[in-house]
Amino acid sequence: MKHFILMLLLSFTMVTFAQEFETAKQVQPRNSVGIRFSNITGYGLSFSKRLFDNYTFKVGGIAFYDEYVKGFKDSIIQDNKNIIYDYGFELQRDIYKTDKTRVYALGGMYFSKEHDKNQERDRVYDPISGTYSNELVTFTDDEFDKVAGGLGIGIEITMHTRFAINVDFGYKFQHSEGKESGIPVEENTTTVGLGIGLSYLY
Repeated sequence: MKHFILMLLLSFTMVTFAQEFETAKQVQPRNSVGIRFSNITGYGLSFSKRLFDNYTFKVGGIAFYDEYVKGFKDSIIQDNKNIIYDYGFELQRDIYKTDKTRVYALGGMYFSKEHDKNQERDRVYDPISGTYSNELVTFTDDEFDKVAGGLGIGIEITMHTRFAINVDFGYKFQHSEGKESGIPVEENTTTVGLGIGLSYLY
């Protein structure tokens, strides 16, 4: 009787474990965080969420600020400022999918701003007055707002269950407007290029 009870408990444990293992195999991670560089939707940190069985929504972006000032308040020798921010989103539709691989079509947009300011002064001697003064020798003040959108196709490969790498290829149209050293400028750019990303799935 003891042997029968022991065998029954062992069988129950093995069946329960097998069911849990099978369930774990069937449940796929629906979210991810990572880093990416996309020709269509920009670059930076990213977060994605699977909305339905075949659709995934991804957002991401980055912000960078750098400022350097040299000199006194009334006699600035060097004044540099660099500001960049970028954010975008994309919607992916699975075309082909296995446990470790999926191929998808994607469409998305991104918005960015870039501000590059560089002013440098140098001490210049005036032979007439016999004095030195700080004269502006370098001047750059470029500022652009950009918006872009496009379509493409990508592939995502899952490695070691929780990590995935993706590569995409697509077409992008970009419009930018701003100024170069104070002069208004407007640009339109068409690009065909690659993107790549690394994600942790959960």
